[in-house]
Amino acid sequence: MVARSILFPEKETIGQIFCELERQFKELDKERLMCVLDLLSMMESMQKIINKHFSRYDLSQARFVILLLLYNSPQDKKWTGISLARELKVSKPTITGLLKKLEADGMIERLKNPDDRRSQLCLLSKKGKNMMDTILPDHFSRLSKVFSAISQNDLNEFSTQFLTVHNHFSSLIEDLHQTKKSGYHMNLQMRKES
Repeated sequence: MVARSILFPEKETIGQIFCELERQFKELDKERLMCVLDLLSMMESMQKIINKHFSRYDLSQARFVILLLLYNSPQDKKWTGISLARELKVSKPTITGLLKKLEADGMIERLKNPDDRRSQLCLLSKKGKNMMDTILPDHFSRLSKVFSAISQNDLNEFSTQFLTVHNHFSSLIEDLHQTKKSGYHMNLQMRKES
């Protein structure tokens, strides 16, 4: 049995559970919840495929993204650890660990930054460039196959709908922040009353 990062029962069982819960909770929208679970399942499957793909090259997705940024940057773009951390929205210790591994593997070189002695420039090494020249055709081919089962029109519609949902996330996240604050205060109030 393969361990899964997202745990939920089989689709038939979930449908039965939702039917029962629909009677108790008017807020439950079974079709939309099933769609969310399908999306989570698809994301998990894609993540497994991506991880397996990168492991063939002894890379993680994060290290690949760094190599891709360095590979595809214009000549005048200078990447430092800090600028990479900002671009990828990760902490400085995280980027430092990723860069150390890439440097130890000979994929990148770090040089003193002539504009700022406190930082180092990150450059793709010849070995790193050769690796990306090998990986990218295979990578793009595999990514294209993900949606090869649907027509271009369906893909365009899927992209439009997906973008609509994705753009809605920011309001949901803000709502969660507000709910967390009010839930915390409600929890404190309940403790005082008991």
